[in-house]
Amino acid sequence: MKKNDYRYLACAVALSLSMGLGSQSALASTDPTAAPMGVGVDFNAGKSAAMNSDGIAKGVSGTLELPDESDVDEAAAVSEPAVPTRNSVWAKSRPADEELDKTIKGVEGNTIVDVKYEGISDDILETVKLAQVSKPGDICSIGLLSEDASNIYGTGYFYDLYPTFESVPEGVIITYHLFETPILTSVELDGNTEIEPTDKLAAKMQLKKGDRLNRFALKEDVRAIQKQYIKDGYVMAKIRDMEVGDDGKLVIKINEGILEGFKIKGLKKTKEKVVLRELRPKVGKPLNKNDVVRSYQRLTNLDFFESVDVKPIAGVEPNACVLEIDVTEKNTGIFGIGAGYSSSDGFVGMISLGDRNFRGTGDSVNVTLTKSSTDTSAKGYVFSYRRPWLDSRETAGTFKIYNRTYEYNEYDENGDFIEEFMRKNVGFELGFSRPQSEYTSNSITFRNKDDKYQKHKSGTDRSVDTQWRESNFGLTRSLLFQHTTDTRDNYIYPTDGYKSTLGYEYSGLGGDFKYHKFTIDGSNFHKVGRNQILVLHGSYGHSTDSLPTISKFMLGGQDTIRGYRDDMFRGNSMVLGNIEYRFPLSKTFKAALFTDFGSAWDSGWMPSKLHGSYGVGVMLDSPLGLIRVDVGHGSQGNRVHFNVGGTF
Repeated sequence: MKKNDYRYLACAVALSLSMGLGSQSALASTDPTAAPMGVGVDFNAGKSAAMNSDGIAKGVSGTLELPDESDVDEAAAVSEPAVPTRNSVWAKSRPADEELDKTIKGVEGNTIVDVKYEGISDDILETVKLAQVSKPGDICSIGLLSEDASNIYGTGYFYDLYPTFESVPEGVIITYHLFETPILTSVELDGNTEIEPTDKLAAKMQLKKGDRLNRFALKEDVRAIQKQYIKDGYVMAKIRDMEVGDDGKLVIKINEGILEGFKIKGLKKTKEKVVLRELRPKVGKPLNKNDVVRSYQRLTNLDFFESVDVKPIAGVEPNACVLEIDVTEKNTGIFGIGAGYSSSDGFVGMISLGDRNFRGTGDSVNVTLTKSSTDTSAKGYVFSYRRPWLDSRETAGTFKIYNRTYEYNEYDENGDFIEEFMRKNVGFELGFSRPQSEYTSNSITFRNKDDKYQKHKSGTDRSVDTQWRESNFGLTRSLLFQHTTDTRDNYIYPTDGYKSTLGYEYSGLGGDFKYHKFTIDGSNFHKVGRNQILVLHGSYGHSTDSLPTISKFMLGGQDTIRGYRDDMFRGNSMVLGNIEYRFPLSKTFKAALFTDFGSAWDSGWMPSKLHGSYGVGVMLDSPLGLIRVDVGHGSQGNRVHFNVGGTF
């Protein structure tokens, strides 16, 4: 027999030389195709447009590199056992390969008279007999003996086996000496925590107390445990060792892959705490892929960085890691300037300044100033400030104050033009929001605004209609409550998830108007191809009272019904629907086909008619952000719409 004919089957020999007192490593006895101890995961695959190389968000990537079976911890060295163990006894009694080769050559060609077994228990005897190929009357050969050994070993109930031979006048009697696996007196998991309770993992295993250990069943159990960890996102977890003692006690040792800390790279302006507070993995806890993906999404949704790369690097302890966050910052400053001239208003100029990441704190500040050459024309200011983290519970605060005079066009519910006039709008807003869960938040906003009719410009002159002016202009004090669920993978160009908002506004806190206003809004994003996105958006609003003109629902324009003038349909109720199909043209260009429909009306719960449109749009990923141009065709012809940022 060739020297390796039995060696490739006999794992227990080498095993017995490296085992602890009274135990043997079940890992070492498992065949070379054992379950992998680590799994590599690419976060780029299908997570979001920002993660894809051809997504609209630029250059964002993230890869998690994980260990494989080559990194499995070796068994710890132990001292020599004080008394002989079952394993060492087997190793001493087993003939060397050279001796077996010599013996087999001496009996090859003889007739097999009988086949016997030594070291086998009754519960697996029939299994071995069924697996055995040789039978009395066969001619003994190396091939036949190798097939026997392979089949018997393949039952999974043996660590090792070897044959001995007894020559008789009729031929040869073969005795297979078998090193069988023990009956399990207990099955224990060591190293798992509350994230994967013992009862949950044990339910995935075939082997139970009282079963005879089967190497292949153990291999499947290892796979099942590993799959459960991976399914739940713990991709760094691995089986670091397995032991089975002479007493039948099986111990499976698990290392769940602990996160030791974070390493932030690439920050110049942004403060480190701004990044750290967005990260969902917890130091000292097992690293979860879902938390890493969510952290990646939260960082990209800040819109402070051109690229974000997230990967674990080796920690101090075995199989522990440090999560490295490498970012490239983008310009978050805002500057805009515009100017115009008309014979009625004279020169009009506008300047806007702001920063979405003010002084690297993550706060947002913006101020817009408008000035004209006449006192009765467009002028004023708007100042807003948002602080996203007021406390450790992620309470956000927003403050806005404004004093503006500007042109305002009035339409009826059918979209017919009524009047153009100068409107003065003075007031402030103060709002707070707080997450209810990872994807759900609640907010409350107090609004105090005073609207005044300044002067007539064109259309029907209602400047002398005192009753109309008193019914539609004055002080409004209201509270707006919103409940929002947002699972979108990317706020600028979502490819998956949805956003839904329930809103209720109550006005009547000492102002001139009292009303109850309800709104429900939802958007869904579905992948229908490798890079194609189907967007479904719907909205419905209703007021139980007649709303003043400045508080009515308004439809028409870029974000509602394209192909019509901005806010040309107005009423006490509204319904809106949008269907859009988005697809790539190149790495930086996207296109969209869309249809919009909706209506606004003053009485009842449902509209008497709907206004519809269809069209095409293009999107460009630029240093200024996502620039979008849409051409919509409605009942009044074509209209071009321009927008910076996402829609819906």
